[in-house]
Amino acid sequence: MKVLPLFLMIGCASEADRAQAILDLTGDPAAGETTYTQQCSACHAADGTGGTGPSLVAAYAEG
Repeated sequence: MKVLPLFLMIGCASEADRAQAILDLTGDPAAGETTYTQQCSACHAADGTGGTGPSLVAAYAEG
């Protein structure tokens, strides 16, 4: 997993450099699934359709 360098997070780089650094990040689907299950699914449901929290599926569809 890539982590943003500190200077990009605290504003020492241009907005374009910060945006590009975010676009260059790669994800870890297994870690994301674990995090979602542990931290998000209680409110947003296991499938993201919502519960006590809003639907993430609808938000994604709206773009």
